[in-house]
Amino acid sequence: MRCLARDPRFRPSSAAELADELAEEPATTELPLPAAPTMPLPARVSRGIPRQSAWLWISLAAAFGAVVLALGLAGIGGGGSSSSSRRPTVLRVQPIAPGATPADEARNLSGWLRAHSR
Repeated sequence: MRCLARDPRFRPSSAAELADELAEEPATTELPLPAAPTMPLPARVSRGIPRQSAWLWISLAAAFGAVVLALGLAGIGGGGSSSSSRRPTVLRVQPIAPGATPADEARNLSGWLRAHSR
């Protein structure tokens, strides 16, 4: 941990000094591994949907999608408005007045936000 010290005074001054410090450390001893019995895992059991049932659900979903697509293309359902001749209302928003200084621009922006927020 001395090698990671923030203050250089506390770190080893050279690689030789570090090697000397490491040589002074006692030798490590190898610890034996615990002799725990190992057991094989049980075989994995598939818990998926049976094939016949899966194909039934897939075909039902495809049929439902085809019916929805046919109704959408035919224009049936949806409950949309029948008067498509109305033009959407276009709102005009006044631009923010420019300021002489950044402080004036900030003031103008805050006033504009207060005036145009709900």
